[in-house]
Amino acid sequence: MRFIHETPDIAGALFEQVAADIADAAGGAPPAAAHEVARAVAAYACEDLEHARGRPMCIRHEHLGVLTSRALSAVGEGPLAQRVLLRVTGAVRPTEWITWADQAVWSVDLSCLTARPEDCIELVFHRALDAVLETLAGVWDATSGCGALGLCRLARAAARLANAGNTPWQIASDIRHRCAWRMKAQAARRGWKHTPVVLDMDGIGA
Repeated sequence: MRFIHETPDIAGALFEQVAADIADAAGGAPPAAAHEVARAVAAYACEDLEHARGRPMCIRHEHLGVLTSRALSAVGEGPLAQRVLLRVTGAVRPTEWITWADQAVWSVDLSCLTARPEDCIELVFHRALDAVLETLAGVWDATSGCGALGLCRLARAAARLANAGNTPWQIASDIRHRCAWRMKAQAARRGWKHTPVVLDMDGIGA
């Protein structure tokens, strides 16, 4: 886990990091929108720091990667957004040793989305998860939706999100159902013949 700490020119440091991440994922030939994406992500991340006054001034590189991926996806750079998500966050990976219908299971490490105290709010968490799933969806285009989405460390994330109104079990169930609904929505929007199933990887020892 890597942190980017506040400096006198934090906006410049964040811009340079996002620009470098995009260039790395693009193989050294970033798209025309890269500059504006890096500027927008850096500005948004600086707002996060402003809201965190009174706490250590730092941003996880992984969190910056999620923001970058979401911004790239919004400007039509879906494949590049996926590569950034894979390279920077470490939250998404194919688990080829566990397959579903002879296809690799793409897993999301939910603990990466609940690492900071400010991430452990259900609304914040679900926005981040929605962004990850939106970016990841393209991996099933080639199989017309045939495959599976694996949820790693679901119980750990649910425990971090638990509050007086919801138990970890209720939250874990809600996350599973939300992911299943998201997969159905992607299948309808992308015209897939199948819908990726949602697996609890904790339950199968992954």
